[in-house]
Amino acid sequence: MFSVVSLMGVFVDVGGLTKEEVFLLEAAIFSGYVGIVSLVMVTGDAKFVGEVAVEFPAFDAELLKLEAVAIVAAFCCCWLMEFLELHLHGNSIGNEGVRALMSGLSAHKGKFTLLDIGNNEIGPKGAFHVAEFVKKSKSLLWLNFYMNDIGDEGAEKIAEALKQNRTITAIDLGGNNIHAKGVTAISQVLKDNHVITSLELGYNPLGSDGAKALAEVLKFHGKIQILKLGWCQIGVKGAEFIADTLKYNTTITTLDLRANGLGDDGAVCLARSFKVVNEALVSLDLGFNEIRDKGAFAIAQAFKANEDLTITSLNLASNFLTKLGQVALTDARDHVYELNEKEVNIFF
Repeated sequence: MFSVVSLMGVFVDVGGLTKEEVFLLEAAIFSGYVGIVSLVMVTGDAKFVGEVAVEFPAFDAELLKLEAVAIVAAFCCCWLMEFLELHLHGNSIGNEGVRALMSGLSAHKGKFTLLDIGNNEIGPKGAFHVAEFVKKSKSLLWLNFYMNDIGDEGAEKIAEALKQNRTITAIDLGGNNIHAKGVTAISQVLKDNHVITSLELGYNPLGSDGAKALAEVLKFHGKIQILKLGWCQIGVKGAEFIADTLKYNTTITTLDLRANGLGDDGAVCLARSFKVVNEALVSLDLGFNEIRDKGAFAIAQAFKANEDLTITSLNLASNFLTKLGQVALTDARDHVYELNEKEVNIFF
């Protein structure tokens, strides 16, 4: 049984490494039972793109986690390395592991743009260490924290860190057991943050209160372009808050509201917002929402009523539409095309 950690990155000027220097590189990240199993470099115009995979026997689960993080952290500090992305999802490093990792990354003087620590059994304590690193980072653009368990406490720590960070443009907090309290903290950050453009909060029990907190801020603040709220239990009430925000928001281009129990009433609320000129929204995902023909008719009427409709992609897959609802939407799509030659892709 082997566990693998992959480190994706860019090796700068390693084309001229001597055999002795390669051995030094190997020695720098060799510890106990841990060793490099592959070092692959692909020649580019000026740099060498490579992947380092580290394999070691899983004799002790806890020791394994710490060794894995220690090896990557040590490698991050190596002066030969100038990497751009670090992918560590699915390694179960836990709170202690992420503490060691953040310590190593803090000592790394190079720049990297993406940190993926999703699905690693990280809780609120681990979120604290990530938050401390985020506060100091000057190059990180994308933080993937999905499928951990940081909860509201961890979300508040990340929110506090984002107040000091002005580089992160995309953050994924999906599947972290975040409720209304946690998303309220995240929402408040967006008031004064014009850098974050993509926010994933799917698979968190935000509820209608969480949707309200987020919607109230995004109505007139922030620069969010991609907002993902699938499987967030926002319900019809939450849809009302989101729909009201869409009447005023000028930045959201992609909105994911899948599996939120919106039903026909939620679809009708959203349809009302489509009748108002919205120059931003391009893609809307309403899959798995128990929407029937009534909701489809409301959306179809809204499409016909708005000559300046910007939506080009509407997903209604896995709902309860009959042929009547589908025909109404298809007719609305054709009407939009005849009016301004704009194609709307509708998925059933």
